[in-house]
Amino acid sequence: MYYGSGCPIDSVQTIKQDEALTVLFSKFESTTEGSKSKNVKTSCNLGIPVKVKKGNSVTIYKTEYRGYTFIPSKAKKAKTTFRAEYTFAGQKGPKIKKTFKKTEKIYIDQEFRVVAKSECGEDVTLRINTSLVAIKKKKNHPDPYISIDTIDLTSEEENSAVAFKYYMKAEKCWEVLFHNIRY
Repeated sequence: MYYGSGCPIDSVQTIKQDEALTVLFSKFESTTEGSKSKNVKTSCNLGIPVKVKKGNSVTIYKTEYRGYTFIPSKAKKAKTTFRAEYTFAGQKGPKIKKTFKKTEKIYIDQEFRVVAKSECGEDVTLRINTSLVAIKKKKNHPDPYISIDTIDLTSEEENSAVAFKYYMKAEKCWEVLFHNIRY
């Protein structure tokens, strides 16, 4: 499930591999170009159902974000910002905020020891709320731009898309089993 100004209908695809999930976006970007505002925010909120086998729990341990931001050299105090917030198994997870003040490729490699664990064998929903913000000081200044995208450098595909990768690990619930034993 997905919704938000940065992910309209038919602009999101998913690829599932062993312990990784890649979510591809074709329109997740923000720019002040063509806007009357000096501050433009787009968002994309995801709800990803996770099936958990009985006797196992699931932990998110790593995320990767790739993209690009353009900050015009003549635009004083222009910047772009990326934000992400996680909720998993009803528990609030970490928040990521990264501000960019120059043109650059975006690569955010965030490792978590444990974001949240699902109850053993309980299906859960991973929720990721993300936003991109483009900001310039004055309306007549040049326009900043930010997008989250992934390009497979070993691929010759012409279409680039935007992606988040979420790495998950399933494990036996031994600690939960021992925790629930009364002495």
